[in-house]
Amino acid sequence: MREVLYDVKWQKLRISMLQKRHAQGGWATLAGVQDNLMHLNAYLYEPEISKTEQLLRQYRVNNCLNAVVMGYGSQSEAADRAFLVREFRDLHTDVRIFGQQARMHGTGWNWRKVQDDIKKLLTDEERKFLYQDLSKRSKNGTDRTRPELYTFLAQMRLVGV
Repeated sequence: MREVLYDVKWQKLRISMLQKRHAQGGWATLAGVQDNLMHLNAYLYEPEISKTEQLLRQYRVNNCLNAVVMGYGSQSEAADRAFLVREFRDLHTDVRIFGQQARMHGTGWNWRKVQDDIKKLLTDEERKFLYQDLSKRSKNGTDRTRPELYTFLAQMRLVGV
């Protein structure tokens, strides 16, 4: 099920929100958080997406925002940002029903489409940055608890990084 996190359009949006690539500081500043949440709102409520895609987007956004909140940890200077992120997450994503509904609708995940999207949607610089960002999570290729991550990285290598 976690393979849905590796949708190329989503990964492109996700890396655009990181501090290194965001003009307003990404999740590290209040202005960056507000801008990121605006983009996530547009992503969640893009017109004319299927019910299945809407559920998948909620799952991706929820997963991302959980990671952001965990990243803030107990930093007192991040309390205002963490509050905004939690409020947005709780208002716009309801993952309690995600698994059941996604199984009903089916994800029909297509890694070949992912490979094609890597070619079409990402610039060379974005591919390189994304590959480096995700490779940090791979524990030198020895952690097989995340097969979808390794499959995505393999797709990127096939396209060329």
